[in-house]
Amino acid sequence: MVGAIGARTKAFKTMRIDELALQRNGITMEVVDLAEAFASVKALSSSNPACTAKAKRLMQYTTWGQTPETAFDNLVRLVVVLDRLFDEWKKDCMGVRC
Repeated sequence: MVGAIGARTKAFKTMRIDELALQRNGITMEVVDLAEAFASVKALSSSNPACTAKAKRLMQYTTWGQTPETAFDNLVRLVVVLDRLFDEWKKDCMGVRC
């Protein structure tokens, strides 16, 4: 199963997907509006255990020294939301379109 976060926009041709071709090959496509994902990010507290664990994990494999704290916090919460969607939908892959 394939997941897409964001609108089906024509301007970004690199992210266009032929959903009918996927379906003919037994692949299901689920789409969530980007605004819905952002609303979930906004509703998620930075102190949530999943967020603190994800922040720790992200800190372990790259440098964030010049990243503003609010930007890092937003990224952490977005990754937690995307991870949840991935697990909830039991996806094989997922893309984000903006």
